[in-house]
Amino acid sequence: MTPIKKRATNFSYKEEKTLLALVKKYASTIECKRTDINSNKLKAASYEKLAIEFNSVCGECYRSPKTLRSKYENIKKCGKKVFSDERAYLRGTGGGPAKSTSSSEIQSEL
Repeated sequence: MTPIKKRATNFSYKEEKTLLALVKKYASTIECKRTDINSNKLKAASYEKLAIEFNSVCGECYRSPKTLRSKYENIKKCGKKVFSDERAYLRGTGGGPAKSTSSSEIQSEL
């Protein structure tokens, strides 16, 4: 039987901002579209470095490279969804009440 992992705390606003700032630092390797073995090794090494820097800056809770990677991909995915929804609304016919925009500052930094 596998032991149950304890759930970590949610990412704070400060942690999300720090993560995005560090991702920008390593963007050339992290955002690379190539998926061969060498590129994947470089990406993993970049996330290791990123995790060390992240945990030294944000000492609230330890975050593994896997956790940081999934959080960054989730932020990107949510940002794309918000952008897509805004574009779909702009292409609409105009019937009904106006839609309020609620994109956060985190998503606008992507």
